[in-house]
Amino acid sequence: MEARLAEFDRLHDWRSTVFVTGSPTDEPVVRAGTPLRHRAKPKPPAQIRAYVFGDDKCANRSAFGMPFEIDGALCDGVIGHSVVLDDREREAVLALVTEAEAEQARGKSRPRVRCDFNPHHAFVFFDEMGIPTGRLETCFECGQFQWGPSPDGARGGYEPPVMTDEERRAYADILDRHGLGAWAFYYDGAEVTRLMEYDSALYGERGKPTPRGAARTAVRLALPPPIDRDLPPKQSSARDRHRLCLWWGEQWLLRQNQRMQSRGYECETGVKYDFSLEDGDCEKKFLQCDAPTHQIEDCLRAFTQPEIVCKGMPEACAGLEQCVPGLRFTPAK
Repeated sequence: MEARLAEFDRLHDWRSTVFVTGSPTDEPVVRAGTPLRHRAKPKPPAQIRAYVFGDDKCANRSAFGMPFEIDGALCDGVIGHSVVLDDREREAVLALVTEAEAEQARGKSRPRVRCDFNPHHAFVFFDEMGIPTGRLETCFECGQFQWGPSPDGARGGYEPPVMTDEERRAYADILDRHGLGAWAFYYDGAEVTRLMEYDSALYGERGKPTPRGAARTAVRLALPPPIDRDLPPKQSSARDRHRLCLWWGEQWLLRQNQRMQSRGYECETGVKYDFSLEDGDCEKKFLQCDAPTHQIEDCLRAFTQPEIVCKGMPEACAGLEQCVPGLRFTPAK
């Protein structure tokens, strides 16, 4: 169970994405300049690759779309490298897609769930030249799928049709066999439920950690921002400032879960700290910051012990008013 929990955490951790790790060195650069055609008779692919992604973010999305950037590298949200399906797996996927297309041609409709389509996996079809020609996306949260191209038009939109039980099992089996974690996105699945129960028993609940839970949180609190810490955020790239904001928000959330109240501290001395961060505020704040990132890190780490911050703004934060996103300080009256 411990290994399974670690795998679950990896698949839901922004640090696992290409945005932080970079594209794997063994990942091929794809010529993805041709848009996915929505109405065409697809040709049998020479190869199918499978991908897993935490989200569909791309710095500069290619004409083909997910999971490729305009330069053919993997999009920011992709986790790890792709896997090539073997002949048996490729034929299984093709058979299911072909049957779904035939079903559509016969005019047979499928149920649709009122759930926004949020896929985390894609099977991409390639021709003999290594150019992507088709894509099948699956969402195991709501059990939906979409593909293209198709003779009658690619199925898509926010509420695409649901997968049959056979399709769901077949696609999940292939993905899980290759370590791409379809199981980790079955939020109402029995395995994820058991895993969350195991996590609670081993590490405790929010605000009530077990000794092992406290130790795990301490490790996470010690994680440094994944950028050059000697460089001021103002001089960092936009991508690095975004990474810094992800780290900043995560670190505050950990502190709120551990010791702070829901949005800050309120001390008996009258000192108050409120933390509230709106979309875009963090990066705007860091654009004004000339202090090295390690000083911002030192300031944040002072917010571990209430007995320190309740005496007043920590010394580590002196002069950093323009560098601390979302924090409002009210001194004692």
